[in-house]
Amino acid sequence: MKNILILLVLLLTNQAFAQEYFNTPTVTVGTDTYKCYYDGYSPTLVKNTKNVLKPEDMRGNSCLGVLPVDDNWLVMLRGVFKQVFSPTRAQQLLSSNANHNYITGFYYISPQGKVLEVVFDLPTPCKITPIELNNLEKALKNLTFQIKPGCTTATFFNFGWTIDFDQLSR
Repeated sequence: MKNILILLVLLLTNQAFAQEYFNTPTVTVGTDTYKCYYDGYSPTLVKNTKNVLKPEDMRGNSCLGVLPVDDNWLVMLRGVFKQVFSPTRAQQLLSSNANHNYITGFYYISPQGKVLEVVFDLPTPCKITPIELNNLEKALKNLTFQIKPGCTTATFFNFGWTIDFDQLSR
């Protein structure tokens, strides 16, 4: 009987770690609702329904061909990711499939360098919890990047970057 109980606990624990998130049309965390674009196979795009920018507003409004932010941007991004995902949690998010060990953010930034919104590209299946994604989005929206000279005339800038959980687990 004791062995059956231990086996049951182990199975339930494994099931909890295998939980998939963002595989429904919407996910709500507090007052934030995220729209999920998921087809069951490819990465899942997730965006907050409160995002202020529309796709049609983005055309021609970025500093094309040039990363609009100064050289310190990657250190700032990694710092925020490490704030939300501890090395232990990043290790838990590692998958046996290397194609699932990342999170990509598409960042939309004001001419003053403030992060206005983020659209996330999440691995499928996704083990990142809705609360973690919400905390990440809030922390990223507190960032202010230094915009490079010559890129200050756009109404906003956008760029994408992928952070690998293997990098965060160290």
